[in-house]
Amino acid sequence: MLNKSLTGKRLFRIWLCMPLREVSDINARLDAVQDLLDHPTFEQQFTSIAKGLPDLERIVSRIHAKNCKVKDFLKVLAVSRTPLLRFL
Repeated sequence: MLNKSLTGKRLFRIWLCMPLREVSDINARLDAVQDLLDHPTFEQQFTSIAKGLPDLERIVSRIHAKNCKVKDFLKVLAVSRTPLLRFL
């Protein structure tokens, strides 16, 4: 699964460095994963959306550092106006 990852390498590193410790948090995460697995078209729809997304974490850090291009700033605005989760 990690070899097929389109996004989330940095997030995965954070999860490894700061794992969940509370049983209730772990169970909530497992329940959320199960909900996604039970959704018949989630993987296909999410993959099609994720392929078109820019690296938002990197662009937002450039914006914060006041070192971004107008083109990158416009990408973030476009994503912020897109209903990404309408299929859930």
